[in-house]
Amino acid sequence: MYFCKSPEIDGDSYPWDVDAEVSEDINFNYYYTNFDNIWSAMFTIFQSMTGEGWSTMMYIMWHQKNKTLVITFFTFLILFGVFFVLNLFLAVISDSFSKVNQ
Repeated sequence: MYFCKSPEIDGDSYPWDVDAEVSEDINFNYYYTNFDNIWSAMFTIFQSMTGEGWSTMMYIMWHQKNKTLVITFFTFLILFGVFFVLNLFLAVISDSFSKVNQ
């Protein structure tokens, strides 16, 4: 099932609403954000690590998976991924630019 616009349920309700009934065949972000294969999973994790849309993905997974597992996954991903790995990556780029400018 493909959409030209954002996927909707019953016309008004979006799948990331807390009270919405989420079916298994509706995916977020025009089917780009999922864990179906390694490339889309890497894109999804990278998107979460940038801080954009991670809460929406968490609510979608909240309705479909074990809530304890979802909380553990996103807590680890945000704490480790955003605050450590992404800042380490940016520090390496900043150091490279400062060496080039000297």
